Amino acid sequence: MPDLRITTTSKRTLLWAAQLVDAQLLRTALDDAGVRWEPVRRATVADEAVVGVEIGMASADALFAAAAVGFAFRWHEQQDPRSRVGELYGFRVDRV
Repeated sequence: MPDLRITTTSKRTLLWAAQLVDAQLLRTALDDAGVRWEPVRRATVADEAVVGVEIGMASADALFAAAAVGFAFRWHEQQDPRSRVGELYGFRVDRV
């Protein structure tokens, strides 16, 4: 089961795939579930391994869609350690 790494901000949740094939699987799952997602850009270049979704129900829906296709969740190394709780929207998120 592939892992997605998660970071959260006050405006969005980022889902980081370890491999591009996993990122494509995630995008397909989000599209199939009707979840609106955005590509994440770094210095104006899209990072194909990262998907951004809005916070709240959009994040919850994204995690449901990802879990349905077999993803597990882990906090990203960049997530503030004080914010790395054991679950997010009812899904277990492992610590790094």
